[in-house]
Amino acid sequence: MHLSMNSGSPGDRDAARDLHNRAVARYQAADRAGAAALLGDAVAADPDCPEAHASLGVVLRELGRLPESRTALERAAQLAPHDPECQANLGVTLYQMQEFDRSLDHLERAAALGSENSLAFFALGLLRHRMRRHEAALDAYGRAIELDPRNANAWLNRGAALHRTGRSLEALAHFDRVADLRGADSGLLVNRAAALARLGRFDEALADYAQAQSLGLRDADVRYPRSLILLLRGDLTQGWLEHESRWERTGAPSRRHAAITPWRGEPLAGRRILLWSEQGYGDTVQFCRYALALKAQGAEVILDVQRPLTRLLASLDAQIEVIAEGAPPPRVDFQAPLLSLPLLLGTRLETIPAPVPYLQPDPQRLRSWHARLPAHTGRIRVGLAVAGNPEHLNDGARSAPLAALVPLAARADVFLLQKEIRDADRVVLDAMPAMRWMGGELQDFADTAALAQQLDLIISVDTSLAHVAGALGKPGWLLLPRIPDWRWMMETDLSPWYPTLRLFRQQVDGDWAGVVRRVLAALDEIGPTLVPAA
Repeated sequence: MHLSMNSGSPGDRDAARDLHNRAVARYQAADRAGAAALLGDAVAADPDCPEAHASLGVVLRELGRLPESRTALERAAQLAPHDPECQANLGVTLYQMQEFDRSLDHLERAAALGSENSLAFFALGLLRHRMRRHEAALDAYGRAIELDPRNANAWLNRGAALHRTGRSLEALAHFDRVADLRGADSGLLVNRAAALARLGRFDEALADYAQAQSLGLRDADVRYPRSLILLLRGDLTQGWLEHESRWERTGAPSRRHAAITPWRGEPLAGRRILLWSEQGYGDTVQFCRYALALKAQGAEVILDVQRPLTRLLASLDAQIEVIAEGAPPPRVDFQAPLLSLPLLLGTRLETIPAPVPYLQPDPQRLRSWHARLPAHTGRIRVGLAVAGNPEHLNDGARSAPLAALVPLAARADVFLLQKEIRDADRVVLDAMPAMRWMGGELQDFADTAALAQQLDLIISVDTSLAHVAGALGKPGWLLLPRIPDWRWMMETDLSPWYPTLRLFRQQVDGDWAGVVRRVLAALDEIGPTLVPAA
């Protein structure tokens, strides 16, 4: 704590200075309560001294008295609005009170005013991370480290942000620094394991998860990420079993329809079962196929899925009812989340149900899109998606810049089918009249399917369009990062889930240019006209 008296009468200033100095001594002796009492007296002696309010606010925060800390620090910031440390400390307290919008305002102001408060920059990094402004979070964590090189949490979180932005090798160096500063605790181990898995160093990742578990990390917080590695490596039997831990891991969503009896494999003849979506659109398209397997067991099946998918999934089977997520469920005997069905049905690699097509485009929408598309030029007509949900945890690795796919337009008529266009891609699209964006005209996935059916080939990164193409039995080329999502596994050019998909994998992390070169070579093999049926 530092005090420089500039307000009050001389007597007030002297009394407040003395009280503050005594408070510092108590603080250094680890007597936070005694320091707070003396600082309260200092504020009473000179109510207009921002430094006394600021010091009191910091001590009260450390005592866990957050509302009082906020009051003191708000007064300090009011008295000294251009003091960066008053803004910084108020921002930290507001962060701890989960008043995130106000916290961000004060922390950004503190940074602009030249704050040298490592904790404030750490909190600013956390806020930017929450907002998925990962590059900005990296800057804030970096500044926190510059101001306090021994701030292990800043090293850890900056490593996590590097991992989230696809720089997992750099992240490992940060995690090594954390180990040097405080040893290998469970928080470090799970972050390092995630980075190792992203780099394809699976055995090391599994060892870190095991060590984290031995240090007391919750069982589900180890089993869930371990399940993704097992599934990626093709160990479906153990992978499905451990994947059930997704419901118990930290931050897990609540199960929907928990009041309905869960299906555990009981006979279904003459029974009604509700199957419900739990993750993204692509997951629902991939796993809705299991509704057919349960219908074949004699069940009456109801699918509860995201509203934009209802019309498309209605084509699965006329006897399978489809309702929109959030609608009151009908009376049923059992319920099951879609991604638990492979476990319940004992799915192994060789028994993945993969007859395609299992979804069909709507005939009326087919006619509508046929009329809306430009006349066929004779060149291959390609439906393209380069980016998926920006909120996806692995978006930085799985989405590609549109600029990398520009050479495609020299060989094909390209129709961009994704709903949203990112700012950088918008610049490229505006300069490329040969690429036509159709996403603004797509109302739901029934439109996506009908439009995709009109085209010769679907080329997509790992997003819902690839699943739609696969479910329709359309020829599709899937562009994957070097370490993909578990469902695409490793070192295969074909998908056991979708026989008509061909997989093009990065050979070097982040190298979309190499993937595109192989795509262009494959197009040259096909020729300038139509793709033969797969």
